[in-house]
Amino acid sequence: MPTSQLGSDGPGLLSPYRVLDLCGEMGILAGKILADMGAEVVAIEPPEGSPARRLGPFYKDNPDPERSLVWWAWAAGKRSITLDITTESGAEKLKDLVADSDFLLEGFAPGYMERVGLGYSILRAINPSLVMVSMSPFGQTGPYSQFQGPDLVGMAMGGLTFLTGDADRPPVRVTQPQFGALAGASGAIGAMVAHFHRLKTGQGQHVDVSGQQAVARVLSEAAITWGLNHVNVVRRGIYRGMGGERRLRNTWTCRDGFVSFFVTGGVLGARTNALFEWMADEGFEPRPDARFDWHEIDAGKLSDEVLRHIESTMATFFLTHTKRELYKGAFERGILMFPVGNSEDTYCDPQLSARDFFIEIDHLGEDRSFRYPGAFVKSTAAYMGPRRRAPLLGENNGEVLGKSGGSRNTESYAGQSKNAQPFEGLKVLDFCWVGIGPLTTRYLSDHGATVVRVESLRRVEVLRTASPFADGVPGINRSGYFANYNANKLGVSIDFSNPEARDVLHRLVRWADVVTENFSPGTLERYGLGYEDIRKVKPDIVMYSASMLGRGGPYDRQAGFGPMLGSLAGFVHHCGWPDRTPVPPYGAYTDFFLARFGASALIAALDYRERTGRGQYLDFSQLEGALQVLAPALLDYSVNGREQERNGNRSPTAAPHAVYPCKETDTWCAIVVETDEQWRTLVEAMGNPEWALEPRFDTASGRKEWEEELDAHIAKWTLNFEPVPLMEMLQGAGVPAGAVNSCENLFSDKQLAHRGHYVWMDHPEMGQHPFDGTEFICSATPTLYKTPSPMLGQHNEYVLKEVLGMTDEEIGELAEAGVLY
Repeated sequence: MPTSQLGSDGPGLLSPYRVLDLCGEMGILAGKILADMGAEVVAIEPPEGSPARRLGPFYKDNPDPERSLVWWAWAAGKRSITLDITTESGAEKLKDLVADSDFLLEGFAPGYMERVGLGYSILRAINPSLVMVSMSPFGQTGPYSQFQGPDLVGMAMGGLTFLTGDADRPPVRVTQPQFGALAGASGAIGAMVAHFHRLKTGQGQHVDVSGQQAVARVLSEAAITWGLNHVNVVRRGIYRGMGGERRLRNTWTCRDGFVSFFVTGGVLGARTNALFEWMADEGFEPRPDARFDWHEIDAGKLSDEVLRHIESTMATFFLTHTKRELYKGAFERGILMFPVGNSEDTYCDPQLSARDFFIEIDHLGEDRSFRYPGAFVKSTAAYMGPRRRAPLLGENNGEVLGKSGGSRNTESYAGQSKNAQPFEGLKVLDFCWVGIGPLTTRYLSDHGATVVRVESLRRVEVLRTASPFADGVPGINRSGYFANYNANKLGVSIDFSNPEARDVLHRLVRWADVVTENFSPGTLERYGLGYEDIRKVKPDIVMYSASMLGRGGPYDRQAGFGPMLGSLAGFVHHCGWPDRTPVPPYGAYTDFFLARFGASALIAALDYRERTGRGQYLDFSQLEGALQVLAPALLDYSVNGREQERNGNRSPTAAPHAVYPCKETDTWCAIVVETDEQWRTLVEAMGNPEWALEPRFDTASGRKEWEEELDAHIAKWTLNFEPVPLMEMLQGAGVPAGAVNSCENLFSDKQLAHRGHYVWMDHPEMGQHPFDGTEFICSATPTLYKTPSPMLGQHNEYVLKEVLGMTDEEIGELAEAGVLY
C-alpha cells in the first residue's frame, strides 16, 4: 500500500529518547538515523567543532566548519553544544547530561573515553540504563584495535576493495567514502538491539562496533565461497563470470552514460528474452546461431566466440539510446535494466519525485533552501526523515545545557530477567527472500526472536539456487549463500498461492508480532496478505515491506536485485577509474548495509507499539535508503551544481593515498598519508630514499601536484614486502596502512579472529559451514548462534503443532490439499 510522508513537526517513533552524539566521521551516520526516527540527538562537539565539519566538499568551496556538506548531510536534525570533555568541568557537564539521557554514541579511538575519565564503567554508575555505542575502525580490543582506519584502509581490510575493480589494475574503493557510514549504520542497529533489551529489563549496556566487520558483512557470497570451498573470488570489473574464463559485460555504454544489465537464463530467462525481442524490433538481432530461448539456455555453456558476438550486438544497441530511454523501455517490457545513475539523474528521478522524497531545508544566512534526501523509510505512524538543518557550532548550548532531557521509558518492563536476549518472546512471520530481507530478520533471530520463515517450492528462494554449494554439489539445502543470512530461523514451506493456505497463513499472522516481506509491491496482496488484509486479522501488527523503489510511484513495480540498485542509486557511478567505464562495488552491496537501516526502523516501530499499543506499516524503499549513504555527494550537486566523479583510490587532499602492489601476484597494501608528520614517518620507514627528501614532497600540495610520480616511487618500494608485515610495520610507526584482504585473507585476519567474526555451524545436509557473525558485540547480551539455516520445510510439523496448536489430522489435510511441501 502506498504511504505518505507525514509532517515533520509531529512526534517521531523515538521521540521520548535523548541521544548524546560525540562522533566525528566514524559513526556520524548512527546519530542521523536515530534523529530521523524522532530521537532528540545532541551533537557534543569540542570548542573547535566536530572533525566532521572539516570534511569536504564545502558549500561554495569555502572550507568553513559551518559549510561542510558532510556535516550538513549527516548532522541534519541534530542539535549542537560545545564541551571540552578533556577538562574537569567539561567532563562533569557531560556526566550531568548522561544522567538524564538514553544513548551515548562515540567514535573515538579505543581507550580514549577511559583516558578522559568517561569510560562505560563510569557512565554506567551514573546511569545504569544508558546504552553506550562505541564505533571504531576495528573494535575496542584485539591486535589491530589501535590501528588507524581512514576510509581507504578500512575498506581494504574489510575485504570489499580486493573484490572491486578491473583485473589489470589495483583494487579500487568507492570514491565517496563509505567506511564511517557503514560503521554508523551498524552503530544504529546495535543501539536499537540494546535499547530493546533495556525496554524489557531497564538495563543498559555497551555496544562495541567494528567498522572492519561492518564491511566484511557486505561481501555477498564471496567470503563464504572461500570458507566453504576454498575458492578465492577475484575482481572482474564490469564483467560477470559465465563459467571458466568466459565472461559477459554487466555495465554498458549508452548514448549519454552507462546502464547496468546482465544476461541471465533459467528462471529469469524471460527478462533476457524481452531485451533481445526489443533489439530485434530495432534491427539489432544476433546472428542465427546466437539466438536462444533464454529459459532453456545455460549461458555458462556458450562458447566464448558466441558470447563475444552477443556482447557486440548488445553494445551497438545500447549506444543508440539514452539512459532514460533504456530505463523506461526496460520497465515497460519487464527487463531488469537500470541506468548507472549520477546525482543529476537522482534529482530528476520520476519515482523519487512521485514519492516526494526530496525535501527543502532552509539555512541561516542563505536566500534559498536546498534539496536534501528525505526519509529513509515511510511509516504510517510518523515521519522518518530530517526535521531541520544541521546545527551551527554550539547553537543549542543554552537550551540543552539549561534543561533536563530524556525520559527512559523502562518502568513497564522492569523486573524481567536481565539475562534474556533482547527479542526473546518476539514473534516474526518472515516472507523475505534473497539478501536485504533475510539479513534484516537475522538481526532479530540472532538476538532471540522466533522467526518463522515462509517459503514455497513453487517459487524457490533465489539464494537456495545460488553458489557456493557445499562440496560444489548444487541442492536447495546446500547453498552457503542462503545459509549465511538465515541462521537461527525456523523454516516452513507453504504454497500460499493455494486457496487452502489462507487459513493457516492468517493463523500465523494472529500469532505474530511482526510480518516482514521484500517482494515486488502487490505480490502478497494477490494472496490476501497485504497490510490492509492482515491488520484486519491482527490490528496491532507491525508490517515491514522492503522493495526496490517503494510503494507508489510510476516505477514501483520494477523488480531487481542489489547489484542493479547499486547502479541506479549511484554507487557504480562513484566507483572505478576516471579514464574507464565505472565498475560496481562487488556483489549486492546495498542489500547488506540497507538491512541495518531497515532493522533499526523495525525495532523503533516495535518500541512505538509497546508505548502506544498501535501497530504500523513500514514502506522501505531500498533506493531511498541507499541514497542516505551518498548524501554528501548529492548535496554537492544540489548546493554547488557539481557532479562528483569516480577517481580511483585518490583523495582530494591526501597524498599518498593509494593501493600499492606487494611481493606476490595480486597482493596489495593501502597507504594513506593525511599529515606532514605521517609523511615524514613514511619516508623514514622507506629508509629516507633520496627522491623522498626532495622539497617538492614536503607539503600536501606538493605531494598532490606530483602524485603520479610519488605513487610510482612508493610502488617500487612496496614490491619488497608482503601486505600484512608492511601494514603492521607502518601502523606501528603511525602511518595508516591496511592489507587489501582477499576472502582467503579475511579468514586468517588476526583482528577478525579475535572478534570471532566467522562462526561455524553443523548443518544436517551441508555439514560444517561458516557464516558471518554480527559486527557489534553487546556487553550484556552477546549474540547467540543456536541453529543453522533451515532446510526447505524442515520445521513444518513443529510450527504447525507447537506454534499454532494444530492437530495431526489438520496437518494431514493441509498436506493432502497441496498446501505443504
